[in-house]
Amino acid sequence: MDRNGTTRVNPPTFIVIVILGFALVSLLNAPALSGGSPLARSVCGFIALFWLTRLVIQFALFDARPYLTKAALKLGHHSMTLLFVFFATVYGWAAIWPRK
Repeated sequence: MDRNGTTRVNPPTFIVIVILGFALVSLLNAPALSGGSPLARSVCGFIALFWLTRLVIQFALFDARPYLTKAALKLGHHSMTLLFVFFATVYGWAAIWPRK
């Protein structure tokens, strides 16, 4: 709590909450999201845009090299990057070419 008695959520915590929300929505509604309704395509498009934006920010604004001091950190970094590309691709595909 801050001095005014309000609770603040820091940006990394908020991003984790959003990602967990995407996961929950996706797991609980996978058939509906792949069904091709306008709402499903919009949600998938938004999630794809989120992951694409995340990748652009990662490559354009952040230099992770100083933190990748061990092989395990490099492997984790590159694995997560591939995962983000996968998410952007899958959700983008579902938004543009939904299952019929």
